Amino acid sequence: MTILCSSKKWPSLERSSNLKVPAYVGTFLLHFCYNAQMESAISIPQIGEHYRHYKSTGGMDHVYEVIGIAKNIEMEIDDPDSIMIVYKPLYHADILDGTHATMFTRPLSLFIDEVEIDGKMRPRFTKE
Repeated sequence: MTILCSSKKWPSLERSSNLKVPAYVGTFLLHFCYNAQMESAISIPQIGEHYRHYKSTGGMDHVYEVIGIAKNIEMEIDDPDSIMIVYKPLYHADILDGTHATMFTRPLSLFIDEVEIDGKMRPRFTKE
């Protein structure tokens, strides 16, 4: 499955007739995000999939399960950052201690983004 969105980092590509948009993403996302460095369309995380954050040192630390896709209704309808990935840690996340929170959210565009590590671009999350 491919992500349909606009991004400041990735050029928009023209809409293709064979595109399939997941219902939870919404029909307003009509442009492929294309990462020129990765030279491929970006996959949308699916509910139930597990992802490892780039900060992981192995084992189960920084491994998460996608538990939902959300829409930030306070943002403009055509803002791609209004689609949020909802995910829970599969390890004890100290950052949640002392809060009532049990999960995290991140805009889809940041979830699938790349980060620079030791001078090299790497995905923020990789699918397990």
